Amino acid sequence: MRILSILTVLSILLIFPSCSEKSLELSIDEIAKEIEAVIPLESGYYGASEQYFTYYFKDNDGNSLKVRDWAVYRSSSQSSENEFGIITAENGEVSAVKSACEKYIETQRESYLESKAAYSPQEYEKYRDAKIQVYGNTVIYFIMTKEDSELAINKIENLKH
Repeated sequence: MRILSILTVLSILLIFPSCSEKSLELSIDEIAKEIEAVIPLESGYYGASEQYFTYYFKDNDGNSLKVRDWAVYRSSSQSSENEFGIITAENGEVSAVKSACEKYIETQRESYLESKAAYSPQEYEKYRDAKIQVYGNTVIYFIMTKEDSELAINKIENLKH
């Protein structure tokens, strides 16, 4: 009887955290379309290549991330630094993916400061105000104005199940 009680408690502990945490049950393409709908760009976005992703997004040891799927969308205009990425991590790899996004944003921020900040300082604010959100195994980062990030995050929050 005591073993049954322990198993029941363990079952409850395993079930309730997953029930209380809402997740995104949309594909990366569907999430991207929702973000683009609230943050459209006149020039549009383009998807970064696999080579780009594997070059910039690595774990703390410099290895490829363990992900199920990913997409990075960058502004098609050279005058806008808008960008967002959606990365679905393998189980247990969310912190590595989030850390990789943090490093990527920092690298891009430093690169922008070195090369373009004098030409358009308002675009630098997008790097300074970049946001990262985690939804279950999905990590989404935003390099855009604070207001645009908030609009996109609110839209995503309304999509959670």
